[in-house]
Amino acid sequence: MRKRRVWPKVVLAGMTILVVFLLAEIVFRIAYRGMQIGVDANEICLKEFWRQLPNDQDGRITNFTYHYRNLRIDPLIGLTVMPNTTHADPVELVVPGTQNSRVVPVKKKFLLYREFHHNAQGLSNVESFSARKPLNASVRIAMFGDSFTCGSQVPLLFSFPALLQELIPQSEVLNFCVLSTGIETMYARYLLEGRNYSPDIVVFNVLVDDLARPFGCPVLKPRLTLLNNTMYIGPRQYPTLKDFHEQYRPPVLESYALKSAAYAYSVSSKYREDLQKGLELFGVMIDDVSRVARQDNATFMVSLIQGPNPTPLDAEYYNKLKTLLSKKNVVFFDSLAYFETKRQEYRNQSFWYIEEGQGLGHYSVIGNALHAQGVKKTLERAGLARAGQEYRFTNFENEGALWLIPYQSDVRLLQGKDAGVRVLFPYAELGATKRTYSAQIEV
Repeated sequence: MRKRRVWPKVVLAGMTILVVFLLAEIVFRIAYRGMQIGVDANEICLKEFWRQLPNDQDGRITNFTYHYRNLRIDPLIGLTVMPNTTHADPVELVVPGTQNSRVVPVKKKFLLYREFHHNAQGLSNVESFSARKPLNASVRIAMFGDSFTCGSQVPLLFSFPALLQELIPQSEVLNFCVLSTGIETMYARYLLEGRNYSPDIVVFNVLVDDLARPFGCPVLKPRLTLLNNTMYIGPRQYPTLKDFHEQYRPPVLESYALKSAAYAYSVSSKYREDLQKGLELFGVMIDDVSRVARQDNATFMVSLIQGPNPTPLDAEYYNKLKTLLSKKNVVFFDSLAYFETKRQEYRNQSFWYIEEGQGLGHYSVIGNALHAQGVKKTLERAGLARAGQEYRFTNFENEGALWLIPYQSDVRLLQGKDAGVRVLFPYAELGATKRTYSAQIEV
């Protein structure tokens, strides 16, 4: 009798759960109508790529190129830049010129380059570079990184790689940045492309979030394999979008409710797991890149970047990165510590980051300038660059002039000497390879 009484309760409970599940499924399908759903960000990414594959009116795939923000998908590297793609605005300025041996105002045409500009070599530089460092160049630096290295939200010529080139006389700074990527793309671009330019110094500019990015969407990432403590770049799961189209199929049946729950769990737990895996992966990368750099008579260096408003987890892994680099005996620049030494000095200009809505975004012009100067000082202390002038920086508009005011300039003025103030503008002359229009101000 008791068993007979239990079964109706079990059936009722099962029916209740089924009804609740079906109601939840209906609610989630309405809430996410027209949106992609997945157990994690990677599944959503794959579905979104599948949806966006270019096709004609009959739905047939017509090509497999990827042109988003002047980027492309490389068979080995994954997401990388599209060479020879311009992202610049024409500007006409009145500048000093000469006429009949007299200085007169003249109109000149310039270009204001932005973060998605890539030269014919696939570098985020206005100028092109020879395969070998010219004899008149003091040092050649290859920089790798994400959107911070690209100078997102400021003009390209105010990115910290471009400003580092201004701060180190006769230097060449090659910018191999790729937006929205991490340590995996830095590693792949260095081994497959950066080495071809024989840099003296190799710099990975690592944002804490870059540690988690190697484990993202397989359409966009290089395939890194660790074997006997050695890293290899192997064939990707989907070398091209054509391969992706032929091999991938989105699921026919799926539960929005269950996948939403799985995604919520993934967001809460996976990020910490990915940061830890990324830290361990970066430890192997450091050894490998240091070894390759030594073979090429180059030096490997890391500059650390912390985003605005870091969480306790971000702060924890920033410190873990410092510990790892110290243990590996790698030259590194601690941007947080350097910025802290400048806080009082820039008390009326203490904004290292761009204001973005209610929050903060990438480096401001001042932030880029200070990061460049911090890298320069780190190189000088390590004996990798000649000691040069140190500056205070002033900037009032994102696309306006950047003033470089030497320390001790007030003393020089009192002595009746030229203060040596420099002014940089984020423009390149139309049709020229000059990086910036600049002026030396005699005060």
